[in-house]
Amino acid sequence: SWAVYMLIIFARDRVLSNCFSFKAALRSWKQGFVSLIDALIGLPAVESAGIDLRVENERNKFLVIELCPNESEKEMHEAFCAQIPILLEMMIENEKYTQRQAKNIPPRMLPYPHHFVTPNNIEIDLRLHNKNLQTKLKSIISSVLSNNTPRSWFIAAKRRLINQYRNEQSELGLSKEEVAKRVQTQLNVEYTERAFETIENSREIENLSPGLGRLLVAQARAILVMKSVVQNLTEDLEKHLTMIREKLVKEHPIKSKINRWIETKLFEERINYIHQHEWDAHQLSIDQCKTLGNQQAAYFIQRDLAFRQDHESTLRLNLKSPVTPQRTIDCSRAIWFRSKIK
Repeated sequence: SWAVYMLIIFARDRVLSNCFSFKAALRSWKQGFVSLIDALIGLPAVESAGIDLRVENERNKFLVIELCPNESEKEMHEAFCAQIPILLEMMIENEKYTQRQAKNIPPRMLPYPHHFVTPNNIEIDLRLHNKNLQTKLKSIISSVLSNNTPRSWFIAAKRRLINQYRNEQSELGLSKEEVAKRVQTQLNVEYTERAFETIENSREIENLSPGLGRLLVAQARAILVMKSVVQNLTEDLEKHLTMIREKLVKEHPIKSKINRWIETKLFEERINYIHQHEWDAHQLSIDQCKTLGNQQAAYFIQRDLAFRQDHESTLRLNLKSPVTPQRTIDCSRAIWFRSKIK
């Protein structure tokens, strides 16, 4: 195996490796030539901040671009939109005249709508994105859950689940680690359902905003669905890589003794598997959200999928990264003659 390692790993590294190789030598020669030109005539020292932030902004716009305000909040939407140009004009004026003492005080922001409708008549409720409402919800939920969940509940539920799985351990052939994992998973599920029921039936949350408890639970269930889908796909990937490792060991008994060779093959297989199942997380999340009746979450996941499949690659090709200088020098000046002041 050492001879094979010298042939397929060491020799290849001396050609294509990023360190101490023919490729690294060419890169160093290029950097040295550029440095020499920079020392003789100077080259522009600029940097590009990248386009990830711009792509993310376009994605956020794409998610909500189809939404129309609900009939009950159309007047509120029009009043809020009419206020935006006035506020922008005042903001630009205050930035332009920084030394002005008597600055215009902007008017109080009008409330903005939270209820929208999609082209397919799916009702969208965005009240959870209200920061003031989020602050009030945190304190209410914390007090509600602490008052309705006694400390003894966790101990009693854990003992019950341990006794239940202990009886099934011999029948199912489970190890102690698997039993502990199942107990913890079932305990989390039971506590989550108990917390959801408490939030839905809370009068304090209902008084804060009607239907807010159901909306909060629906959002939490959607997040749990997405996390569960990602976890299942990760487990499938690990099982696939384990099967590939066993196959490589069986087909290449000598090469498989070289750790770098087998790790490289597994890395390539991981990349191929991810590309083949690139959109499975979106599709499975959409299906499960629709099964739960959460059309709002399914709509936004569908919009995100459409953007990433059809628009993101084209957008990255068309957008140009903004180029900014690496160093900026500010020179101050003083005018001594009053006749020169304009």
